[in-house]
Amino acid sequence: MGCLSFSDVIAGELDIYVVTFALVSAMVILLFLSFPMVVPLAVGALIGLVHFSGIDTGVIIQQMVTGISPNALIAVPMFILAADIMTRAIPPITCWG
Repeated sequence: MGCLSFSDVIAGELDIYVVTFALVSAMVILLFLSFPMVVPLAVGALIGLVHFSGIDTGVIIQQMVTGISPNALIAVPMFILAADIMTRAIPPITCWG
């Protein structure tokens, strides 16, 4: 496999370096525009999945929705509740006088 010319890239034969450059560029641009860290990571992942993977978008969405488990969804509020209980606790020094 030799070097790809620009016309090969336009024709759809993407080299791994072109894909990497596109994803990193999108992420760096979004970081310089002061987006929170989660936005460039999510955009980079979505660009990679939708544009470069060749998998149908409907299949990607279906797998993302069916991959959510109820246990994981209930864990986040429980951690928040536990943190709230711990921050409101009475310090041990004041308990004993």
